[in-house]
This record gives sequence, C-alpha cells and structure tokens, in this order.
Amino acid sequence: MIVDLATHLDAAPETIWNYVTRPATFVHVSWPVMIFVSRERGGFPERWQATPHRVWMFAFGFIPYGAQTIHISYGPHEDGVQRLHDAGVGWVARVWDHHIRA
Repeated sequence: MIVDLATHLDAAPETIWNYVTRPATFVHVSWPVMIFVSRERGGFPERWQATPHRVWMFAFGFIPYGAQTIHISYGPHEDGVQRLHDAGVGWVARVWDHHIRA
C-alpha cells in the first residue's frame, strides 16, 4: 500500500525541521492512537540519530501491537528542502518507507 499525504504548515521551514527531528514530536503526534515506548537504554534521544532505534507499540495506550525498529537517515538538502527518511521494519509494518520534507 502506498499513501501520499502532504501537510502544509504556516511556519518557517527551520521551525518545522526542529520539530521533525525530535522523537518527542513523533510520540506526541502518534498519541493516543498509538503509543511508542523506547526499548533502548536511556530512552529516546533528544534528536533522531542516523541509527536504528527499537520501540514497543501499543494501540490506544494499552493493547500490545508489537515491536518496530525506526531507522532514520537524512537525505540531501536539495533546493533548500531538508529530508528525513524512516526505513523501519517491524512485526506489523514489515516495510516502512516514510519520508518527511521540510
């Protein structure tokens, strides 16, 4: 399945990028439909790193939904647009190919 969704935000690209690169933003926008809990020692980092990050998923905060590995990479900055890519894998979403541009 391919889903293409665009959201245009009334904010400076630098401000949007600041939020996109923070796991706290990801956790916030996923709640309450999906809760993500870090499986890594020390929890979520302040900013996404270009390394795998393992999480547990819970639907509606209490229904176990499996494990997922978030694998962030940062793409080339073309035409002033910054790119974040999550090529994660997991129990439910066997292939996750998520792109964010700001």
